[in-house]
Amino acid sequence: MRILNVKSRWHKFGVTGADYGEAIDGEWCSMQLTNPVWIHHSGGAIYSVDIHPNGTKIATCGQGGEGGSGLVIIWNVKPVINEKASQDATCNRLLSRILHQ
Repeated sequence: MRILNVKSRWHKFGVTGADYGEAIDGEWCSMQLTNPVWIHHSGGAIYSVDIHPNGTKIATCGQGGEGGSGLVIIWNVKPVINEKASQDATCNRLLSRILHQ
């Protein structure tokens, strides 16, 4: 698992403290991005990532490895944020795979 530390200025994007916890306009805020090696599109590119508002699912959109057709995959967040769940074989990582031909 790769972890990337990023510093961002929320106010550049019009985000206020009310939108993201206690982030104060104009101050540096740290965030951590995690890229689990098991989130992939079978060799195809991932162009977009979206997180469900309740934080339990991630959707990745891009190309599938099968001839470049469009692909949306819904992933479970629990194995990303919980080490015990990441090692549990009964915890599904991939929730849905939608292929566009």
